[in-house]
Amino acid sequence: MSLSPDALVAAAGGVDAVLASVGEGISIQDPSGALIYANPAALRLMGVDTLEELLALPIGEVVSRFELFDADGQPFSVADLPSRAALRGEHPQPRLLGFRVKATGDEHFALVGAEPVIGSDGRLVYVVNTFGDSTDQHQTERSMRFLAEAGAVLSQSLDYEETLHNVAQLAVPVLADWCIIDVVDADGALQRVGIHHNDPDKLALAEELQRRFPPDPNASIGVSATLRTGRSVLIEEISDEQLRSSPDAQAHGPEYVDLMLALGLHSVIIAPLMAGDRVLGVLTLVSAESKRRYGPRDLSIAELLGVRAGLAVQNSELYRRAEQAVQLRDRFLQVAAHELLTPVTIVRGYAQSLQRAIDRSLAAENDERGSLDPARLRRAAEQLDRATERLTHLISDLLDVTRLQQGSLEPVPAPMSLSRLVASTFEGVRVQQDEGRYASDVRLTLDLPDAGEVTGTWDETRIEQVVYNMLDNALKYSSGGEIAVRVWLEGDEARLSITDEGLGIEADQLEAIFDPLHRTREANLRAAGMGMGLAVCREIVKRHGGWINAASRGPGLGATFTVGLPGAQLTVTGDEASEQAPPRSASAALPEPG
Repeated sequence: MSLSPDALVAAAGGVDAVLASVGEGISIQDPSGALIYANPAALRLMGVDTLEELLALPIGEVVSRFELFDADGQPFSVADLPSRAALRGEHPQPRLLGFRVKATGDEHFALVGAEPVIGSDGRLVYVVNTFGDSTDQHQTERSMRFLAEAGAVLSQSLDYEETLHNVAQLAVPVLADWCIIDVVDADGALQRVGIHHNDPDKLALAEELQRRFPPDPNASIGVSATLRTGRSVLIEEISDEQLRSSPDAQAHGPEYVDLMLALGLHSVIIAPLMAGDRVLGVLTLVSAESKRRYGPRDLSIAELLGVRAGLAVQNSELYRRAEQAVQLRDRFLQVAAHELLTPVTIVRGYAQSLQRAIDRSLAAENDERGSLDPARLRRAAEQLDRATERLTHLISDLLDVTRLQQGSLEPVPAPMSLSRLVASTFEGVRVQQDEGRYASDVRLTLDLPDAGEVTGTWDETRIEQVVYNMLDNALKYSSGGEIAVRVWLEGDEARLSITDEGLGIEADQLEAIFDPLHRTREANLRAAGMGMGLAVCREIVKRHGGWINAASRGPGLGATFTVGLPGAQLTVTGDEASEQAPPRSASAALPEPG
């Protein structure tokens, strides 16, 4: 004989002690669908404290406290619950379902089953529902599945912007309602490479917020802080009052607050994109309309995703560098082959010419060795000297390319006087001009501080290379006019400038001329070279913590190259040192030819 619902409840009181120890939730409904019993585990899952409280609630009100979704995160209809089928006398298969508590955003997963109990008369007496809590297991499986899918996406392409954008799409709605990924670009600024939300209107709001109120780089919390520190941030719950009283709200005013409120933020995770100890970007996961509350488990998943994404960015960087290195190598080999061929041809040509002259002299009667023309020999020797000098410069460029690629241009700093070094290099170049290496109609001037010498701790050999290269360029690309060399102190920074009245530089070439193997068309027409000098100069100065730039009013209007070196001071020398010091100012104006 079957029990009535009241009798069942009374009987349940006798076994409640047993059911209370059962980890699986158990509830019972009468044929009308009303709940008439639930053990403590079921009460916890349904968000009520006592059986009496549950029995006082209509079943519809109990269900309305939750958002139901299936194992894939898709909305699940109440009408499809196993209990509804069991109330119709069917024997449904258990379903894995998610329950999100609307009031708190907490999520639970349970394997929900229901079985009808049929009386001897064949009529439904009650339905027994079971809830096997599988929250931990399901979240772990879902997280591992997501990380596996994200790993596959990240490995599909070496274009990190594309892959991170795809990862942001993948994270919604599995991990978040919003997923935002920012990466540090070559200039050290944050570049947004991925943002996703299923609602296009919300995306437009986020873009407006980013445009009007970009992140404060010095903020103590948020994306910028995580970028600086590499530490993750978990904000389990964000209230409207928190948004209104935040430092950003105080700084930006009500328009900022309105935009933030419109986004409906509920919970946030900010995790760094890590590659080793480098922070390459930031991952932001946001819970909004789903009301999901993030916890430590979610933070761990976000951090793991951040590491994988960071490695993807690093691999992409390494691949791009490798590509650039291959391109640079191929380009370098082409330029080197062309540049080396010219002086080698000259050397070979003059060597063969001299050999023929010697052979003719030896074959002449009376062994007239003196028949060799001294002037011709001198010209040949000069050409051979110039060709071998050019070969020497090209070999030096070859070595510098290797050093650049291997990162072996590290300076060996020691105390030195920039004033003395520039004066010495200046005098050496002036002597070369006297000997005909450079155009004789270019006037050289040197301006050094009167009160002392600009000194600092730098690599003298490397800095000399920079000074000579800049002077050599100025003379090669000038014909007439003046080249002014100046050294001075700007705060604690040494400054060196070289201004010429030569070819000038197009505005769009002022940065490009520092790229390896880059030469402007005008430079190629004026003088031979491989285009490595300025690239090496910038690398040397950069490794000293300094800078170098070029300025020009345009083609034909000359150029100024300026170098800044940190850690400088003005050192005043005594009388004896003054006598040994190079002149504080000098100029060289050679007489006009003839």
